[in-house]
Amino acid sequence: MAPVTRLLLAGALTAGLFGWSSTAPFVYEDSHVGQGPLLWSIVPGRALTTWTLQQTPTPRTAHLANVGLHLANGLLLAKGLGLVAPPTVAVAAAVAFWILPLNSEAVLYVTGRSDLLLTFGVLLALWAALLEAGPWRWLIVALGVAVATWSKEVGIVAVPLVAWTLTIWRPTVIQRGAAWLWVVVGALVGQGWTHALTWIGQRPEMGGPMVVWPTFVAKQLGLVWALLAQNVTLTGFAIDHDALALSDPWVLLSLLASLQVVVVIGLTWKRAPVVAWGLGLAVIALLPRLVIGSNEFIAERQMYLPDVGVVSVLAAIVGAAATSPAREFLAVLRRAIPRAHARSLSRSAQT
Repeated sequence: MAPVTRLLLAGALTAGLFGWSSTAPFVYEDSHVGQGPLLWSIVPGRALTTWTLQQTPTPRTAHLANVGLHLANGLLLAKGLGLVAPPTVAVAAAVAFWILPLNSEAVLYVTGRSDLLLTFGVLLALWAALLEAGPWRWLIVALGVAVATWSKEVGIVAVPLVAWTLTIWRPTVIQRGAAWLWVVVGALVGQGWTHALTWIGQRPEMGGPMVVWPTFVAKQLGLVWALLAQNVTLTGFAIDHDALALSDPWVLLSLLASLQVVVVIGLTWKRAPVVAWGLGLAVIALLPRLVIGSNEFIAERQMYLPDVGVVSVLAAIVGAAATSPAREFLAVLRRAIPRAHARSLSRSAQT
């Protein structure tokens, strides 16, 4: 089966998997959706999110819009990764992204729209940056960065993510200063810089961190790894005080695992660029949540963009395993066993 066919079938399956949400009502903060920008009135940088929520005021339209954005993000991931990796890896990453349990909250929770739009803008910018076409691609990069920064203040990470992607796969482009003009234009159009500065300033109504900064970072990392583990345990739904309840051994292991990620990026930079790129994307996407103290710890829906890197790494590992000598040995073994069995039956018949 061709990769494109597999992608289309997986997309249809995902649409069916999440499509039932169109019959669900608004829950918790979703009730503010039909009332305009009340939910985001104290938070800068979410004009695009607010506008799209106003255009989908009913539970049905709001849920369907989220599902559509989720499908579009998977397609963008497949298109972008397909420019630098084998088609099977790109398709596997998109499918894994669509069905990853940790992504379900961003899709099913209407107010997760900001993370869906943020990721859409980032993936659009990364796809355009990887194109070999003419300078018009930088207009699309600028548009993607603007979408990201108008969706959520943390969307400013689109700029370092474009830089990271080009560093891995298009290093010569880094030397072309004119290209970066359009990236900056995109950030300025979205006013991402001013939004980030406001966010860093920690407006009084947003509150400060619950604990001192070093402890905040340690607990936040512990919660990140706990959330990633939910893809296996399927426990779901983290709340703010969960991070404070994490045991010291778990937090220590999370710190060590995070340091190991940095080491792996350095080791795979040349030999496995998809792994290095995916891990780097997750780190950069999470970095603002570690540097800036907040009165809230990370939630499932806020892992949506970092999950792009997670599924890319998983797809690269599976793709490598599928083409490894071990697979070839197993294929030979599978062919050899029936032949040996046939010879054994033939000798038995002769006797």
